[in-house]
Amino acid sequence: MATYLDYLTGAGETAATLGSGALAGLLGMPYGVYKGATSGKIGTPEANRIAEEEAKRIMQQYTYQPRGQVAPQMLQSVGGLLESTKMPPVMPEAALLSSIPRQAVAAQAERAGMAAERAVAPMVDQTMQRGGFGAGLLGDLSQGTQSNVIDPSKIKTFPKRMKYTNKAIKEGGDIAGATGKDYEEIFAKATAKVKNNEAENIQEASKLTRQEVQQRRELANAVMDQPLQVWTPPANSLLDRSVMQSIPNVGGVAGVPQNTISRYVAPRADTSYLKTIADPENIDLIKRMINRGLDVTQGGFYKSFQPMKAALDEYGYAPDIFEKGLASGSFASARNKVAQENAIASFLMNMNRRNIDITPENILKEHDAFKALTGGGLSMMEGHTKPFAKYLTEGFPTGEKDVQKITSFFQNKLGNYQPYVLDTHEAGGLPYATPYAPVFWKQGGFKDTEYGTVEKTAQNIAQQMGLDPGIGQEGRWFGLGELTGLKTGGGDWLDNYEKQAAWSAKQLGKELTRKEQQRYVVDAFAGKERLLPWYKDEPIPDVRRGLLD
Repeated sequence: MATYLDYLTGAGETAATLGSGALAGLLGMPYGVYKGATSGKIGTPEANRIAEEEAKRIMQQYTYQPRGQVAPQMLQSVGGLLESTKMPPVMPEAALLSSIPRQAVAAQAERAGMAAERAVAPMVDQTMQRGGFGAGLLGDLSQGTQSNVIDPSKIKTFPKRMKYTNKAIKEGGDIAGATGKDYEEIFAKATAKVKNNEAENIQEASKLTRQEVQQRRELANAVMDQPLQVWTPPANSLLDRSVMQSIPNVGGVAGVPQNTISRYVAPRADTSYLKTIADPENIDLIKRMINRGLDVTQGGFYKSFQPMKAALDEYGYAPDIFEKGLASGSFASARNKVAQENAIASFLMNMNRRNIDITPENILKEHDAFKALTGGGLSMMEGHTKPFAKYLTEGFPTGEKDVQKITSFFQNKLGNYQPYVLDTHEAGGLPYATPYAPVFWKQGGFKDTEYGTVEKTAQNIAQQMGLDPGIGQEGRWFGLGELTGLKTGGGDWLDNYEKQAAWSAKQLGKELTRKEQQRYVVDAFAGKERLLPWYKDEPIPDVRRGLLD
């Protein structure tokens, strides 16, 4: 059976669509994606497990009894899609398809699969727009290698209800994933209390005890006692990194306005529980996270976009290409990692370069051409392509409450370090040792009614440390990644982009010199050359040329 990951990563659209047993995969797999995306554990192995189990269950049963508020709408859309494509959502005898030549149904199935993603995307986005997933999936681009070694003697054992966390601490397992399991049980009980009128709201019903908060603080400090491996740029870097040296940690990039973003302010909303993030003890913990992360990154993640800007200028590209390229990769879907986002961004830039409108019909046509050329497809959703199309005609949105995270991400990449990206990892890190940590974990981010208040707190902390907010956020991302679920792969954005471009060229049969690889990196960003997605968890092979060919 095609797995959740097959469908999720697009590593076999036809296989994921047809499965090996039923076209009901078009129903089961999107539902699995939805369940994984809304589990509150996106970006972790636990989310993959949840999504895959849900997808398999639906596919095996061939029928689905809608539950919740979003699933029925999503399934209705997918069901209508299947009807329009003459592919029945319930078809037990679909196993016979294994005897039908693949090419006979491949094109139709692939198109239906992409259309299914477009049908699902708005509903997942609607549910998760407050979760910050756009910038949250930066895990495989963090700098350095996180240490998972924790000395159990340095912390006390959590109360019994934190059983999975206790086990992970003692046995050296995935503490972030284990905490997620504990919180799942806490929320199940809290939900029941609210339903039975035993509690006023979910925040109070799931609130951690004072003892649990103290133990989480001890755990965080124990993790941060472990050093991180420092990453340094390799000798075979392709673009000129010297421009990064002139960018300070205060003041942002020269020539880029350092402006905050006007945030949505709810007229009547009780956000008193957010004050716990500004508790002095919690602020001290956050500062330690930032210092630990910056000991490794030196504030280089966002700065590493600037060598690309300099290279675009050197090769004669129009000034707006840099901003377009950043925008095309800022509207991240809830399920893609950065290596996939890079490839999708390059694909969209290729369409724009050739003056092709970013419409669903044109995307399908161009995607067919992309697969014919590269031998594989991209993992696109309408939540990524539709906003970029709007950006091309109206510019980047700044006042809409459902784009606060991606707007901040775009500004930080551009060189404005005043906005603070409150993504899923910030939701796990900033309130890590606060009573309401389970609430933010469950949300996977901050609500539109919470964003402005939390951003101001985070901005103040960074400024107290003599840092721009964006630089402080970068440090916090990496400073407690072991406990927030941030995965690491070594290198900053530019290093990973260079490796992805060089690997893409090689996969396409191009044996390039170092000088040609330098040009290919820039041309891929501008959409002139192809950038292939990387779906594996392991690092992209480094096939860049050395200093001398």
